[in-house]
Amino acid sequence: MTTTPQPGPRPEDLIVPIRHTPIEELRPQAKTAARSAVQESDRITVKVQAYHEQFGEEAKAAQGTFAGLLETKHQVYERRQVVEEDWVALDVGWIPEGDVGYVLLENRKPIYSTVPGDEVAEEDARRIIYVRLGGGTVPGWVVRPGRVFMAEAGADTIYVRSDVGGTRLGVTIFPR
Repeated sequence: MTTTPQPGPRPEDLIVPIRHTPIEELRPQAKTAARSAVQESDRITVKVQAYHEQFGEEAKAAQGTFAGLLETKHQVYERRQVVEEDWVALDVGWIPEGDVGYVLLENRKPIYSTVPGDEVAEEDARRIIYVRLGGGTVPGWVVRPGRVFMAEAGADTIYVRSDVGGTRLGVTIFPR
């Protein structure tokens, strides 16, 4: 008994037509989607400039700039706080701890209506703010009177203290 071979599928039946979309049609769609995501996101831009002036020399400048989209939609938290001698968690206001992005701290010098005496000036010079992350007691950063500190926060709680109670601190918290 011989069997007759069955005819196989025709080649034209195996070819599935594929719709080819020209790149020119895809670009506007991609741009629109990306533009929409950017337009709906909050953004942060930071520019830092530092100058070093050696006596008798021209000043040397260093600068850094970055910008980026924020992941959350919280308003910036901005307050003045008083830092005492014990470690306390930094007040980050209405921003949930996991959503804290960037922290800007300013050790605010006291303002006097007259020139302070030597004793007051010495106490003011000791109004150093110490900053640390998470547990432990060792400070990671020092913010001297009249200076600023900025960092991107991690998951840890930020703690602050000062050697002299009543030290004024300007706090700005940017969301993640």
